[in-house]
Amino acid sequence: MEEIFPFVLQNKIIDTTNSEGRWANITARDTIGKYYRYKDGYIACIVNVNPPFESLILFQTNANGKVENIQPYYHGNYCNCWNGEFGFGKIKDCFYLRICGTGTAFTSSTLYIFRELTKQSEGQGIYEYIWRGSSTEPDGYKIMELSSLELDNNKIHASYVETKGNRGNKASKKQTGHFAINYTLTNEAWIPDDCITLDSHVMNYN
Repeated sequence: MEEIFPFVLQNKIIDTTNSEGRWANITARDTIGKYYRYKDGYIACIVNVNPPFESLILFQTNANGKVENIQPYYHGNYCNCWNGEFGFGKIKDCFYLRICGTGTAFTSSTLYIFRELTKQSEGQGIYEYIWRGSSTEPDGYKIMELSSLELDNNKIHASYVETKGNRGNKASKKQTGHFAINYTLTNEAWIPDDCITLDSHVMNYN
């Protein structure tokens, strides 16, 4: 916080005018960002705690340190899928950003994987995790999650497993199926090669 925040304010990456005092709760040694070398400069991701909900800001710098291409990315209400690890990283020659989704008896994680930083858009990411409760079985749940991911140039080979269980009974948790999906990078979005199969599994969680 003490290292990056003066730079963030000076370059108008975040406006804290209407932050409702939320930044005061972050200490000088708290980690609020992560960066990598990118071309002749850097690419960085920082947390924005401004209301109504926590979001993320990605930006690049050029060789002279000038900030370029500031892009906001938004969680679905709350960041609850990072599990204590900053959700910005690298897979081979690509960057990824983990975006969390929340709702009534619902949580999810979507990976935005990119080589060139672009704005957040619908269909740009790939499903990493979906947890869904049951309206008919109050303690029942279903999970669809990545078991493996392989990045091969402009292709992603992903395998998923599905699990059912009961929150009050750990012994009830059991795998109920698995499937594989390939994604192809098309116009900066990862498009599943088999939409019908993927949608059929995702729709089962609605």
